[in-house]
Amino acid sequence: MKDIVLVLLTSPTIVLLLSAMAIFVNKKSKPRYYKISLLMLLITSIPISSKLLYYIPTSLTPKYSLDKNINAAIVLTAGIHKNLLGEYTPSKESIQRALLGSKIAQDAQVPLILSGGRTIDLAPSEAIVIKNYLNLKNSIIDEKSLNTYDSSININEIYIIKKNYPFVLITEKMHSVRAYLAMKSRGYKVYVYDYNQNNLSFSDLIPSVNGIKKFNTFVYETIGIIYYLLSGKITFFN
Repeated sequence: MKDIVLVLLTSPTIVLLLSAMAIFVNKKSKPRYYKISLLMLLITSIPISSKLLYYIPTSLTPKYSLDKNINAAIVLTAGIHKNLLGEYTPSKESIQRALLGSKIAQDAQVPLILSGGRTIDLAPSEAIVIKNYLNLKNSIIDEKSLNTYDSSININEIYIIKKNYPFVLITEKMHSVRAYLAMKSRGYKVYVYDYNQNNLSFSDLIPSVNGIKKFNTFVYETIGIIYYLLSGKITFFN
C-alpha cells in the first residue's frame, strides 16, 4: 500500500495522471489540465522547490558542531550493490556517509557505529560491506537493522549509549528528520549532521532530474514520518 501511495504522489507520475485526466474532461477544460501538468512538472523539477520544502523540517533538528560533546557517531547505511565482478560494494551515498562519520568520530575521539542489515537476499549486511570496503577496522556494526526504526531499537544492543549523553547521527538531509524523531522517541539525545545546503544558486532555478529526485525524497520522507506517527513508532512529545 505504501509503495502504491508513493508512486501516485511522486513525479512524474502525478504529472502524467493530471495529463491523463484531461482526456475525460470537456474540450474547454483540457488546456487548464495541461497547464497544471506542466506547472507541476516545473515545480517538481527545479531544485529550489525541494530546498524550500526541506527548510522547515530540517531546521527543527538540533545540529552537531565541533564544540558539542558526543558519545558516538552513528551512520545509517544507504544501500549496497553488486559490481561486474560479483562483489558487493557500498552505494555512493553509503560511502559518503561512512567517510563523514569516520571523520567526525576521529575528530571527537568516539566510536563509529555503522547501522545497516541485510537488505538483499544472500548478500552480506550493508554495515559489514561498508566496514570492509573502507577498511574501517575499529567501527562497531549493527547488522540487524533493516530500517530507521530498527536502528533506533538495535543501537543500544551493540553499544551502550547513555541517554543523557548525546550522539551525532549521519544520514541523508531530509531523512535526518525521521531518523532524529525515531531516536528521540527512544529517549536518546541526538544531534544531526549540519549539511548546510540551504544556500541558493542560479542552478537551483534550472529544471533537472536531480530536482525531481529531491522532490520525491521529500514526499517519501513525509509519508514515512506520517506512517511512523500513526503506527506509534515516533512521537513529537517525548
